[in-house]
Amino acid sequence: MKFIILAFILCSLSACAFIDLRITPTKRLAGQHVELVGNGRVLFVQMPFTDNRLIKERCGMNKNGYGMDTASVICVSDPAVWIAKLFVEDLRAAGFVVKTDGEPTAENDLKIQGSLLKLFAEPIRVIETDVQIKLIASANNGFMAERSFYVKNSVSATWGGMTGYYQQSVDDATRKIVQDMVTSIVVLLMSYPRLSVQLSPNKYISSTVAGAL
Repeated sequence: MKFIILAFILCSLSACAFIDLRITPTKRLAGQHVELVGNGRVLFVQMPFTDNRLIKERCGMNKNGYGMDTASVICVSDPAVWIAKLFVEDLRAAGFVVKTDGEPTAENDLKIQGSLLKLFAEPIRVIETDVQIKLIASANNGFMAERSFYVKNSVSATWGGMTGYYQQSVDDATRKIVQDMVTSIVVLLMSYPRLSVQLSPNKYISSTVAGAL
């Protein structure tokens, strides 16, 4: 064990810290439980989200033992695409009917547009990931609401260059911000019940969401 830890330390001070790391798209956890609070309401979600990150070439950085930026953390596919996909999957799992093509026609149809403002992971004692997303919800009746979401997630790691720690940090941060966004849509529709067409009867109420009002 001491040899392995020493190898990690030596590697972080040498060429290992110069190797780019690759992050794959975050997926929903198998068996993840979500209460059916959408009640069959129809939502129009623009796919994908707009990518408004200041730094689009990489999703983070690796550092050597001296704290120098020595390599990139690269997303293997566009995060504005797979975060939007995860958002839609979570909305559907929560009982919403989500349409990702076509435009709303009825005046109370709710359209949701997302903008990815930041996704960046780096070692700061721990592997730290910052994610920021802005959502705009609008309807043809003139309704419009805008909210920004921000999550900072940390994962402890013995060695900052291990891809698995970066992947976990990005996954945890992404799942958390998507859950926050879904909850905000639920609260929004509970506050404005005339928005969005309801295709199925109200069968489930989330005590967690209701308690947040």
